[in-house]
Amino acid sequence: ASLTRVDNNTLWGGSTSGLYSFNTTTGEWMLQKSSESGNAKDIIHSVFFEGNSRLWIASASQGLHQINFNQYRFNTILSQTFFGIPECGILDIKEKGPLLFFGTVKHGLIVYNKESKTYKRYENSDDKTSISNNYVSRVLIDSKGKVWVMTGKGFNEFSENTGKFKQHYHHSFLGKSFNDNDYRSIVEAGNGEFWLASDAGIKIYNENT
Repeated sequence: ASLTRVDNNTLWGGSTSGLYSFNTTTGEWMLQKSSESGNAKDIIHSVFFEGNSRLWIASASQGLHQINFNQYRFNTILSQTFFGIPECGILDIKEKGPLLFFGTVKHGLIVYNKESKTYKRYENSDDKTSISNNYVSRVLIDSKGKVWVMTGKGFNEFSENTGKFKQHYHHSFLGKSFNDNDYRSIVEAGNGEFWLASDAGIKIYNENT
């Protein structure tokens, strides 16, 4: 599930049963269509309001969509045109300055530059500075601007300047390593501390220790 504020009176949310809007004045929820065909039952993994009248909608099964509030027009973003790949399920969207970060189902992390309208795809390889896994469930931009990437095999610190990743994942032979690799979410708690959620529970990570 995901929630974003569009204006003082309206929240938009994604859920396992589709796309909703919520009027904070009337307390009314409204189910919205989440595809051009009018299907309102798609699983929406992430919604993100860009701040210029555009709402981005991410779905693992339906890919990427936009709602333009100036025209109230629903647009399907073709992954072949936008990302250079025929199909691309999206699980998360985050923004840092002119950059949009897309966590995908099987194509790793995609970074899109809104100013130059270019993208770069980061996928796992034999290089130890590559992303640890191509399933990216969540992206976090912390209070210092650092990019954290949750994957199906541990979590990563990412530098958009170098394009390199620092991998953190479970090693069975290391007693103090993490007890699971499939991370679903991350929350910054402050003082260098982060709470990470996986199927095995909650792990607290401190980048200073």
